[in-house]
Amino acid sequence: GAADVTIGLSPQSVASLEDDPNVKITANETTYAHRFGMANTKPPLDNVKFREALTHAVPYEAIIENVAFGYGDLYYGPFPPTMGEYNPDIATPREYDIEKAKTLIEESGVETPVDIEVVFQEGNTTHEQILTILQGEFSKIGVNLILKQLAAADFTNAVEGHEAQAHMRYDGTGVYDAGYFMGFDMVCALMDSYNVNEICIPGADDIIWEARQELDPEKRQEKWDQIQQMWVDNSPFIPVYLDVNTTVLADDIKEFVWSHMQELRFISK
Repeated sequence: GAADVTIGLSPQSVASLEDDPNVKITANETTYAHRFGMANTKPPLDNVKFREALTHAVPYEAIIENVAFGYGDLYYGPFPPTMGEYNPDIATPREYDIEKAKTLIEESGVETPVDIEVVFQEGNTTHEQILTILQGEFSKIGVNLILKQLAAADFTNAVEGHEAQAHMRYDGTGVYDAGYFMGFDMVCALMDSYNVNEICIPGADDIIWEARQELDPEKRQEKWDQIQQMWVDNSPFIPVYLDVNTTVLADDIKEFVWSHMQELRFISK
């Protein structure tokens, strides 16, 4: 029989239904992004100018159009736009600019051509498509991206065991709280565990702690703005695009509520 609610379709499949009068499509931003992760302690990714160069060699709009079929959004910062602490004046999307990327490579002092091995999970065709595009673009600035496909368990071990130089991963937070998110995604103390990009920015840990303790909303946001600016200045990884969740509904469905929160204990009527 016909389905009333369909989840989990590929962006291409959803896009093919956009003109179907028998269905309705809901699209909602999530707190998860398709990330090109970079181990900030492993050469040449320990060079901030080099990392910044890579961020300008990503054709973001083209990837959203050709890989996500329009179901993605852009930002550049530690917090996705779905989080209240997100500041659009700081976390503006990075521009695709190959000439700027070439200039930054020269300023970095890294000799090219240079190899970077990036791991991704077997069977993830979205990430394989993104990486194939990046492979072509990065070659224009003298960076040879070596793609390594791993089985699920091996991929997890490589990323969370801090063996990978770079990785492609769908990542974010299921808990809608900046302190919780930065508490595992950025602090120096967790560089050998949850902080898989090995981000350690001098002074940032103290500000994160202060923000988590601050009760005044304006003062707390000021601290999160500091963190966002520090993060952007360090270009620690590349959120290629923010995932947009899609649900296909039968035309006679009158009400549907979607929540970005994966932690069910936070959901109530």
